Amino acid sequence: MMDCKNFKDKIISYIENELSEVDRIEFEKQLELNHELKNEFNEVNGLLNSLNNLPVIKTSSDFIVLLNKKIEA
Repeated sequence: MMDCKNFKDKIISYIENELSEVDRIEFEKQLELNHELKNEFNEVNGLLNSLNNLPVIKTSSDFIVLLNKKIEA
């Protein structure tokens, strides 16, 4: 059983589907009851969705080597 104080710590675990069935049900109940938790969940979920939708940037195979040379210079 999840400690009520730790619901905010469970947001990522819930999004990643890493909670047990019992904890998931408890978390979903708490989302409906706690507007602060619901707002924070929506913010985190929106941020993760935005990050997942960023374009993939391809670099050259020697990118790190060139970057390190520039840093050393």
